Amino acid sequence: MLEEMQGFRLSPQQRHLWQLQQVNSLPYRCQCAVLIEGVIDIEILKQALEQVVNRHEILRTNFRCLPEMSIPLQVITNNNITWGENYDLSSYSHHQQEELLNSLLQKLNQQPFDFQYGCQLQLSIITLSSAKYILAICLPSLCADAASLNILVREISRSYAACLQGREPDNEPLQYADLAEWQNELLEGEDTEAGRDYWRKQNLAALTNFKLPWEQQITLQSTFQPQREAIAITSELLTQLEILAQQYNSSLLQVLLVCWQILIWRITQQSNVIVGINCDGRNYQELKDAIGLFAKYLPLNIKLEGERRFSEILSENRLEEIQKYQNYFTWENWEDREDLKYHYHFFPVCFEFLEAAAEYRVADIKFSVARQQSCIDKFKIKLTCQHQGQQLLAEFYYDSSLFNCEYIKILSRQFQNLLLSAIAHPEVPISKLEILTDIEKTATF
Repeated sequence: MLEEMQGFRLSPQQRHLWQLQQVNSLPYRCQCAVLIEGVIDIEILKQALEQVVNRHEILRTNFRCLPEMSIPLQVITNNNITWGENYDLSSYSHHQQEELLNSLLQKLNQQPFDFQYGCQLQLSIITLSSAKYILAICLPSLCADAASLNILVREISRSYAACLQGREPDNEPLQYADLAEWQNELLEGEDTEAGRDYWRKQNLAALTNFKLPWEQQITLQSTFQPQREAIAITSELLTQLEILAQQYNSSLLQVLLVCWQILIWRITQQSNVIVGINCDGRNYQELKDAIGLFAKYLPLNIKLEGERRFSEILSENRLEEIQKYQNYFTWENWEDREDLKYHYHFFPVCFEFLEAAAEYRVADIKFSVARQQSCIDKFKIKLTCQHQGQQLLAEFYYDSSLFNCEYIKILSRQFQNLLLSAIAHPEVPISKLEILTDIEKTATF
């Protein structure tokens, strides 16, 4: 009987996500394509994955409700991995492989999860050649975030090495259910009231009735349907952005964020701009190796006026301040706030910055993240910037029930134009920075 099972409270992030996904759980997932280069033993790889699942309880956690409960408990199970279909693309050309791989990953990303009784970890192996494979990994966001995917790849490589040597990995990981309880206690303790009070004092009134240009009317049939439009930033432009960051003692992350804030200000004409900033929730050393949903979006409020200079805004870095208090943020802080009475408890505009994951070598085999994506919260539009060496990918995720893809393409071009203008004129008023191409200046939208 369910009443006899041992269960654990959800973390604050899980509770928030559980409530969001009651309408549609499909978008809230994390996917990773792990590139494996070298002659690998598939059976040992499967043993390694079984070992990883045995070590990390969150990878074999179900979510079950007791009678009269609307929020489930985390129930640790002994579910075995259920492998999906394997695919062999070795007979196709490189170009064909890329197209088929994109199609397969999209297909795998649409598989539903059985939250109550199934194994949450979905796995498939895609063979590209005798020494090149893709391990496709999919997890519900209730169990993972972007950082978790990178940790998982490292764990797989370590377990593969251990299996080759016939041993168990050395360290014992912290378990998510225990850390979830710690997070709950942190939000309930009297000694952490100051941290919670910091967020309650934030002015989030600008979120109420916030609309972007060309945003379509929400209907009763509307559900959150995220889609993606991406642009690759050239290595030359990336170098110029890094030089700009160094010039003002800032960072690439901060330059991209400020440009995003200015663009939102320009297209909405709202002086108070609130952007939800993705923080990985691992601000304690003990959490650096933990798998699970720790990440959350925190509100970064900035007041923008046309005469302010880009360089001036760049120097106002409040990221460290809000990250200091990230453990105390929860939407439950604002349940009784009158100014958010008609807001649905998510940030319409979000920003995420991801650094490239490390590569892991085991003998002559290399494990690396070829691509990844994660959706841990609702949004209207989100800019994700993935930085890898001399490459920068700007991904514009948007709710396709609200926006036409053509608008997002325009927005992506405007962002790129703004980057170029900020590089060339960091000391001019932000109202003078260019966001339109010459063609767009003469067009009517």
